[in-house]
Amino acid sequence: MDGYAVRAADVAAATAAAPVILPVEAAVAAGDSRRLGLAAGTCARIMTGAPIPLGADTVVRAEWTDGGTTKVTIHQAVPSGSAIRRQGSEAAGRRCC
Repeated sequence: MDGYAVRAADVAAATAAAPVILPVEAAVAAGDSRRLGLAAGTCARIMTGAPIPLGADTVVRAEWTDGGTTKVTIHQAVPSGSAIRRQGSEAAGRRCC
């Protein structure tokens, strides 16, 4: 999911009438091998298939933001775990061959 990796607690109060603004500390592309950490009160721009930075627990869809690159305005709260798939989860329960 293209969007912003955040801590759900940092965007819990976000609404259209009272958005939350966070600094964008990094951009993470699919295939990025860095193990980034995310400090409270910050976010990372993230592309579909990219690894989630340590400390982030949810992804805010790009459509729910202003698309900022140095700071982002988030217009909607997102619960923990939203838009995150654990590595290998799409293969869980499948049988080979």
